[in-house]
Amino acid sequence: MHYHVPKPFYRKSRDTWYVEVDGRQINLGKDRELAFQRYHAIMAAPPEVRPTHAMGTGEGLKLTELFDRFLDWVKQHRSPDTYVWYQYRLQRFADRFPDLTMGQMRPYHVQEWVDTASVSSLVSCDNDH
Repeated sequence: MHYHVPKPFYRKSRDTWYVEVDGRQINLGKDRELAFQRYHAIMAAPPEVRPTHAMGTGEGLKLTELFDRFLDWVKQHRSPDTYVWYQYRLQRFADRFPDLTMGQMRPYHVQEWVDTASVSSLVSCDNDH
């Protein structure tokens, strides 16, 4: 039986180190030395507690908390209209999936949200929607 030991690899197009564990690529970061430290920490952990994403990415963070952080940044660094644009759409997504965490988020959540939203509600930012 052939046994494969995951090894870190560098993806030049993203300037980032990864390791593939159980069919999932884990982002180890851009710094080679830190990437190998993270790799060793991941591999030293028992399989049942190994992360499925890069360490410290906040996979347990609720999307609503992430949205709030992002909106705080947008409010400080972008125009008021840009803030309203993002806030309107992110609120609709948060209303649909209020307890979803980053680690649970999958592309089908976005597709489901888009499929159930009316085109006018995604295009318009009017407050009467």
